Amino acid sequence: MGCLNKIDLHFQTLSNFFRTIFYSWQQKRTHFILFFGLSGIYLIYRYMTLDFSNAMQLHDFNDLNAFPCNLRSLCICLSEVIFLEGFMRRIYSCLSSLEVLHLIGTFELSSESEEDIYEVINISKIKAHTPNLKVVNLYGITFLDDTHIELLASNCIHIECLALNFCLRVKGSSFKNLIQRCKKLRTLLLHHAGVEDDHMTSVPWETSAIHELDLTSTELSAQCLENILLRMPGFTYLGLGYCEFFNDKILEKLMEKNKFSRLHALDISHTHALSENAIYQLIQTHGQNLRGLMLAGKPKLTENFWLNAIPYLKNIRICVLGTANGWFLKMQSRIHVDQIIEAFAQNCPRLERCEIQWDPDTIRFSDKSNKFIDHIRLRCPGLKSFTLSDGEYYEMVKSNFERADRVKVVRTCTNYTTSIVSLLTNYNDLLFN
Repeated sequence: MGCLNKIDLHFQTLSNFFRTIFYSWQQKRTHFILFFGLSGIYLIYRYMTLDFSNAMQLHDFNDLNAFPCNLRSLCICLSEVIFLEGFMRRIYSCLSSLEVLHLIGTFELSSESEEDIYEVINISKIKAHTPNLKVVNLYGITFLDDTHIELLASNCIHIECLALNFCLRVKGSSFKNLIQRCKKLRTLLLHHAGVEDDHMTSVPWETSAIHELDLTSTELSAQCLENILLRMPGFTYLGLGYCEFFNDKILEKLMEKNKFSRLHALDISHTHALSENAIYQLIQTHGQNLRGLMLAGKPKLTENFWLNAIPYLKNIRICVLGTANGWFLKMQSRIHVDQIIEAFAQNCPRLERCEIQWDPDTIRFSDKSNKFIDHIRLRCPGLKSFTLSDGEYYEMVKSNFERADRVKVVRTCTNYTTSIVSLLTNYNDLLFN
């Protein structure tokens, strides 16, 4: 009888424990690993998110005497005004196992006035206690500059992926030391960073191992882009969206020097200096290797271009095309979307995500459109997201997929944005919050 009572007690303990696990999983705050031993259940936290972004006052943490010491990934959402040193001082000694670090700034919330910017976390002390970092994501941190990058490079020599998206004070002067010290660096993401020509051209890119680079929304000149891109060893991922000085000459030289031989993800949206012919030659030559292509915001790439280009995209998984706000650009041409949908259905069986940005006033469709929608739904079984501009055609496509019990596939450009970042090598580690 005593034995049965012990078993019942163990089952009750397990039931309560797994209920706690389910609750934590729902909150998406922590992930952990379970170990079952003779003496009980052991819990090891591996991933943790600490969100101070909306906090107005910080606890003194004097009673914090224990903290997980086997964390693999830590995400800290910073506040604009709360200094975290009092808290961080209690946990520095527990961070040596970290391989992934996210520091999420307040770029989207902060004002432009310089006097309101405070260094709310001490990066120099963090780097001294995290020698095993491989993935570092510093997102939208208003106080971050090149001195902080040099501090990281001085101690974290195992960094493989560094993301500095929306860090406007990073000019690039630290990248020379970064490349020389972090020989394992493969991915550098600089989306809307404040990088400048002089600093970027002085970096010995030819000695680096970087093959995944994102320069989206940077203001580098054509000379600088040519200088740094041609000196890099080659690309598997390249983001150049909104780079208005990236032109045909640079693209042709990159192709001549075989920099795109391994390219599988490319973003050249809103690159107005690129011509239709240069883009078509690129797709014709390297399209069969591409798994992700973003070519939005190009008004001259109309129906005929895509009907000729899509047959070369046999292995494409993510594709973004079309031009939003056609009314503002005064686009005269109209796009017959049925033939484009049919081209995807016939040539791209691996398609997973597709976004067509043309406005309802720009696209044209017919009474037979449902037949072409059936084709892409049946011939692209892996299609997870089909994003369209809200309007009559969107409603037609949505109802077609809903009748086939695929309710969540069709979405609007108003609420969803398609990207190729999922093709990055360290994409899973770069996800945060």
